[in-house]
Amino acid sequence: MASRQLPARLRGSYICPSCQHRSFSTTGTRSAIAPESPRYIDIPEPPQQTKPDKPSRKGVLPIPRDIARRTSASSIKSATRAPSKPHAAPTEPRLAFKAAQSALRKSNLSSGYTALSNRRAVQAEQSRTRRLRNRDDREALLSAPEHPSDRLTSITLDPSVRTELNRLKNGSQTPDPDRDARIEATRRHLAALELSRQEARQDALHTLYMNARTFIVDEDGLNKAIDRAFGTEDQPKDFGVQPSMWAKGAPPRMQDMVASQGGTGGRDQSMGGAQQAADEMLKTRIRRMGEVLTGGRMDP
Repeated sequence: MASRQLPARLRGSYICPSCQHRSFSTTGTRSAIAPESPRYIDIPEPPQQTKPDKPSRKGVLPIPRDIARRTSASSIKSATRAPSKPHAAPTEPRLAFKAAQSALRKSNLSSGYTALSNRRAVQAEQSRTRRLRNRDDREALLSAPEHPSDRLTSITLDPSVRTELNRLKNGSQTPDPDRDARIEATRRHLAALELSRQEARQDALHTLYMNARTFIVDEDGLNKAIDRAFGTEDQPKDFGVQPSMWAKGAPPRMQDMVASQGGTGGRDQSMGGAQQAADEMLKTRIRRMGEVLTGGRMDP
């Protein structure tokens, strides 16, 4: 039976069954990687970073004992003391074995305490030596002069900038020649502000004292305020849609308002309207002068 011809897409990947082999590499051959693939260019890659596995221990570890107070000669002697009454060597094998084990435990305890004490002292000395060496190295690096390479490659700074940097490095204060004048100006401004506040407070207290005459403090004052606002039973106050201009007498005319400002006019010039206006203006001026001199308000 003649062998059937393979399709064109399987001819390149066909391998004879007698020549089958498996490659030991997981990387595809370069001919099988297309140019658009990121692996077409051979770029060295670092080995895979694996996180170290540190399993958490279950439970709570006991607090280690402090053996520093147990390593003295007196503590070791009291812990490994001999029996107060000497006994003869036991002849029975079991008792002899127990005596040998007791002596071995005492010897191990004494040697263990001594070894732990020596190791503790050695570790403390090593830690102290390492700490002193690190401190000396740090002090040497801090106090070392500037390296020539750093000096030759450093940025050129203006002398004023270099002086300021040196001042900041040494921890000195910033020079301020106008400090005293600025403090004095601030002190004067604060004093003036406090004086203005005090005067405003006194003026407010005096105004409150002057206005206290109209405060309602008793029942009679309340009745008068009610009658003035709502009227009495004989003369009730009419609350219309629009207030009447003639409720409290005739309104002032233009001539009267001009006369009150010192000009000519008045309802009746023959009765001395101009003189009355001048008197009103003089009274107002005198009241204002009195308020300025006394520092408080006066009744109009």
